[in-house]
Amino acid sequence: MIVENIYDVFASLPAQVSTGCGVVGFLLYLTNYTLVTFRVIDSQGIAFFLINICGACLILISLVQNFNLGSMLIQVFWICLGIIAIAIRLRARAAWRTSNAQMADRTVTNRSLAETSHHI
Repeated sequence: MIVENIYDVFASLPAQVSTGCGVVGFLLYLTNYTLVTFRVIDSQGIAFFLINICGACLILISLVQNFNLGSMLIQVFWICLGIIAIAIRLRARAAWRTSNAQMADRTVTNRSLAETSHHI
Protein backbone atom coordinates (compact mmCIF):
# COMPACT_ATOMS: atom_id res chain seq x y z
CA MET A 1 0.00 0.00 0.00
CA ILE A 2 2.81 2.45 0.85
CA VAL A 3 4.62 1.51 -2.38
CA GLU A 4 1.46 2.20 -4.38
CA ASN A 5 1.08 5.62 -2.73
CA ILE A 6 4.70 6.49 -3.48
CA TYR A 7 4.27 5.32 -7.06
CA ASP A 8 1.12 7.44 -7.42
CA VAL A 9 2.96 10.52 -6.14
CA PHE A 10 5.76 10.11 -8.69
CA ALA A 11 3.38 9.15 -11.49
CA SER A 12 1.42 12.36 -10.93
CA LEU A 13 4.50 14.57 -11.36
CA PRO A 14 4.44 16.83 -14.41
CA ALA A 15 6.51 15.42 -17.29
CA GLN A 16 9.01 18.27 -17.02
CA VAL A 17 9.65 17.50 -13.34
CA SER A 18 10.07 13.79 -14.06
CA THR A 19 12.46 14.51 -16.92
CA GLY A 20 14.29 17.02 -14.73
CA CYS A 21 14.80 14.36 -12.07
CA GLY A 22 16.34 12.07 -14.68
CA VAL A 23 18.66 14.81 -15.94
CA VAL A 24 19.76 15.74 -12.40
CA GLY A 25 20.39 12.04 -11.70
CA PHE A 26 22.53 11.84 -14.83
CA LEU A 27 24.42 14.99 -13.75
CA LEU A 28 25.08 13.42 -10.33
CA TYR A 29 26.57 10.34 -12.00
CA LEU A 30 28.65 12.52 -14.29
CA THR A 31 29.85 14.73 -11.43
CA ASN A 32 30.63 11.72 -9.26
CA TYR A 33 32.81 10.01 -11.83
CA THR A 34 34.47 13.31 -12.77
CA LEU A 35 35.35 13.89 -9.10
CA VAL A 36 36.83 10.39 -8.88
CA THR A 37 38.75 10.85 -12.14
CA PHE A 38 40.38 14.04 -10.87
CA ARG A 39 40.93 12.50 -7.40
CA VAL A 40 38.73 14.99 -5.61
CA ILE A 41 36.87 12.15 -3.91
CA ASP A 42 37.83 8.52 -3.36
CA SER A 43 35.82 5.81 -5.09
CA GLN A 44 36.04 3.81 -1.86
CA GLY A 45 34.56 6.59 0.25
CA ILE A 46 31.01 6.90 1.51
CA ALA A 47 30.46 10.16 -0.44
CA PHE A 48 30.97 8.31 -3.73
CA PHE A 49 28.26 5.79 -2.90
CA LEU A 50 25.85 8.41 -1.53
CA ILE A 51 26.10 10.43 -4.74
CA ASN A 52 25.52 7.28 -6.81
CA ILE A 53 22.48 6.35 -4.72
CA CYS A 54 21.01 9.84 -5.10
CA GLY A 55 21.57 9.77 -8.86
CA ALA A 56 19.98 6.33 -9.16
CA CYS A 57 16.95 7.39 -7.08
CA LEU A 58 16.37 10.44 -9.27
CA ILE A 59 16.62 8.38 -12.44
CA LEU A 60 14.16 5.86 -10.94
CA ILE A 61 11.72 8.70 -10.35
CA SER A 62 12.00 9.68 -14.01
CA LEU A 63 11.35 6.07 -15.06
CA VAL A 64 7.90 6.08 -13.45
CA GLN A 65 6.56 8.03 -16.43
CA ASN A 66 8.85 6.60 -19.13
CA PHE A 67 9.47 3.06 -17.95
CA ASN A 68 12.43 1.09 -19.25
CA LEU A 69 13.08 -2.27 -17.57
CA GLY A 70 16.81 -2.33 -18.29
CA SER A 71 17.33 1.13 -16.87
CA MET A 72 15.20 0.35 -13.84
CA LEU A 73 17.23 -2.78 -13.11
CA ILE A 74 20.51 -0.86 -13.36
CA GLN A 75 19.27 1.85 -10.97
CA VAL A 76 17.98 -0.68 -8.42
CA PHE A 77 21.31 -2.51 -8.65
CA TRP A 78 23.26 0.74 -8.00
CA ILE A 79 21.04 1.58 -5.03
CA CYS A 80 21.41 -1.88 -3.47
CA LEU A 81 25.14 -2.01 -4.11
CA GLY A 82 25.59 1.50 -2.70
CA ILE A 83 23.69 0.66 0.47
CA ILE A 84 25.74 -2.51 0.95
CA ALA A 85 29.00 -0.63 0.33
CA ILE A 86 28.09 2.08 2.85
CA ALA A 87 27.09 -0.53 5.44
CA ILE A 88 30.43 -2.34 4.97
CA ARG A 89 32.37 0.91 5.37
CA LEU A 90 30.42 2.02 8.43
CA ARG A 91 30.90 -1.39 10.04
CA ALA A 92 34.64 -1.28 9.29
CA ARG A 93 34.85 2.27 10.65
CA ALA A 94 33.10 1.21 13.88
CA ALA A 95 35.43 -1.78 14.25
CA TRP A 96 38.46 0.47 13.66
CA ARG A 97 37.27 2.92 16.33
CA THR A 98 36.67 0.09 18.79
CA SER A 99 40.10 -1.36 18.05
CA ASN A 100 41.79 2.03 18.50
CA ALA A 101 39.93 2.63 21.76
CA GLN A 102 41.03 -0.77 23.04
CA MET A 103 44.63 -0.06 22.00
CA ALA A 104 44.50 3.31 23.80
CA ASP A 105 43.14 1.61 26.92
CA ARG A 106 45.96 -0.96 26.79
CA THR A 107 48.56 1.76 26.31
CA VAL A 108 47.26 3.70 29.31
CA THR A 109 47.11 0.52 31.42
CA ASN A 110 50.63 -0.54 30.38
CA ARG A 111 51.97 2.95 31.06
CA SER A 112 50.30 2.97 34.48
CA LEU A 113 51.76 -0.44 35.28
CA ALA A 114 55.22 0.70 34.18
CA GLU A 115 55.00 3.82 36.34
CA THR A 116 53.80 1.79 39.32
CA SER A 117 56.68 -0.70 38.97
CA HIS A 118 59.19 2.21 38.82
CA HIS A 119 57.90 3.50 42.12
CA ILE A 120 58.24 0.12 43.81
